[in-house]
Amino acid sequence: MAAGLSAAACAESEVPDPYARVSPLQSADFFLAAVSHFAEREDTPMRVEPRPLRAEALLHSVTAADLLLTDSATIRMRTGALAARDIPTADATADWTCVFASGLRPPPGKGNDPIWEEMRAAEPDSLRRHRDACRARGEYVSLAFGPPQAGTQPDHPRRWRIRAMRMLLYGWEVIDLFLEADARGEWQVVEVQERVGAFS
Repeated sequence: MAAGLSAAACAESEVPDPYARVSPLQSADFFLAAVSHFAEREDTPMRVEPRPLRAEALLHSVTAADLLLTDSATIRMRTGALAARDIPTADATADWTCVFASGLRPPPGKGNDPIWEEMRAAEPDSLRRHRDACRARGEYVSLAFGPPQAGTQPDHPRRWRIRAMRMLLYGWEVIDLFLEADARGEWQVVEVQERVGAFS
């Protein structure tokens, strides 16, 4: 009896392990930490695709085949997390069709790119109308995220990676975020690696 009481008292006095939490695969806090990394840096309106990108997606475009359309649990979790933060949802497949609608962003003070303008002048009317419609919607940033992945950095076993695709009217980029939980169990972005592009 005494041994049982001793064991129970010991169990109650143990400090909770901050890493014994909901898996990042279904953690709204993990997802929102990744979203917040971009939200804190964006000057233009931002929206986020709640459907996860496939881990094996090549990320040189976004089509329905690149999205995990059947992962209803993740879609519900992400949709709810975005709604709680009043972050608009995106349709990444539609937003992809507007990438490069305004052409590459020229260096500051350089004006429009004459080569791009020449190419635009030779576009079919249908394509020109599509680009004009994209630009009429105004500037925005559209984000799509892959699933969290563990074990991608052997030297940092507690880190999880989430890959993001950031789409704009003048291009796109792929960024890997590495997150780790702090002593309170809160997720923090601890490393950022640019994979494709380097747009501001």
